[in-house]
Amino acid sequence: MKIDFYFDFSCPYAYLASKKIGALAEKYDAKLQYRPMLLGGVFRSLSGDGDGPMTRYSPAKEAHNHADMTRWAELFHTPLVMPSNHPNRTVLALRTLLTFTEVRWPEIISSLFDSYWKDGNDISDPKVVAEALKKANLSKAETEEALVQADTDASKKKLRLLTDNAVAAGVFGAPTMNVNVDGTLHLFWGQDRLTMVEQVLKGWNPAQKRTQSSPLMSPTKTTNVEFWYDFSSPYAYLGFTQLRRLEQQYGIKIKRRPMLLGAVFKAVGAPMIPLHVMPKPKQMYNGRELIRWANYFARNFQFTSQFPINSVKALRLALLAGDKIDLLSEQLYEAAWVNNRDISDPATLQDILSKCCLPVSLVERTKDPEVKELLKAATQSALDKGIFGAPTWIVKTETKDYLLWGQDRIEMLEKILQGFRPSL
Repeated sequence: MKIDFYFDFSCPYAYLASKKIGALAEKYDAKLQYRPMLLGGVFRSLSGDGDGPMTRYSPAKEAHNHADMTRWAELFHTPLVMPSNHPNRTVLALRTLLTFTEVRWPEIISSLFDSYWKDGNDISDPKVVAEALKKANLSKAETEEALVQADTDASKKKLRLLTDNAVAAGVFGAPTMNVNVDGTLHLFWGQDRLTMVEQVLKGWNPAQKRTQSSPLMSPTKTTNVEFWYDFSSPYAYLGFTQLRRLEQQYGIKIKRRPMLLGAVFKAVGAPMIPLHVMPKPKQMYNGRELIRWANYFARNFQFTSQFPINSVKALRLALLAGDKIDLLSEQLYEAAWVNNRDISDPATLQDILSKCCLPVSLVERTKDPEVKELLKAATQSALDKGIFGAPTWIVKTETKDYLLWGQDRIEMLEKILQGFRPSL
């Protein structure tokens, strides 16, 4: 087995992953190949596709991303300081690294990452790079020669080639781990995919359903959880499939909170169909990821031909379902994302209501002004809480509330249920 680890020193998530990837590879006897690249060069290469990966985020999403980065650092027990002049140019550091043989890279990479993200230094400064190399046990002579060689055409060409190779491999961001198991490649993006990487190293094939084990546990402190969702989101469907498991495993009750995602996107200035503005490699990756997450959760999934889904009536029905909101939501999700049915069609909705022993007359009630107002109020409540996407988890603990975005934050949610208390 082999892991190609694509990174740039400018990415805090790559820094966090770099502190774990070596031990992970060693644990499973996998060969680790470091793949330096210029992240800005990757972005420029992909900028012809939609808005590219540099899409501007809403203030709510920016705040969440900052908190999320801090939480992962604390979970990894890794110091992280956001430099005041971030992002710093990393060309010099990357080219300097490339002047050394790869056997010396791990210590150099660790020292340069630490200089940027632990000490908050500007690694575009040759003096800063020299100090980092000194901490990596390189002599003064070696350091001086490396800084000279970093400015040569050969070093410049090598970095360009490595960046081009990353793009050719399907990389669109950092960190990216490309795991080779018996000639089959599995590409993962983000430090938050290290758990999946480990599952693959342990033998899981992402093309097949994974066996889930759920030992009974109890929250260490009182914890209330809200799950905010829209039937139009496949990620919210995947998150929804885990609600009952989480409730049973941790002895909690998760409140179902429908909202109109399109109205949320409009209010925060996000693209109405985020998938359509992603660069093509990221679109392709996300398509694979949806299937991978379904298999990870051992659930059925197919991308609906009805996309983008008009979910307004379905959401209004969920708000009218009373204590059957869980059952109705489950049936609506399965209709849309497993059976490829049109959940905007009144006949389909009536059939689903009948299966849930709910009156089919509720479909007509979705036209009532007071029912429309219910959904508007629910969506406004989501916005008031700082929600910008789906699914979103609001976790209320004895000390503070946490907003977690995405089905891929269930791992963080479970850590909080087990007693982890991030500072943000």
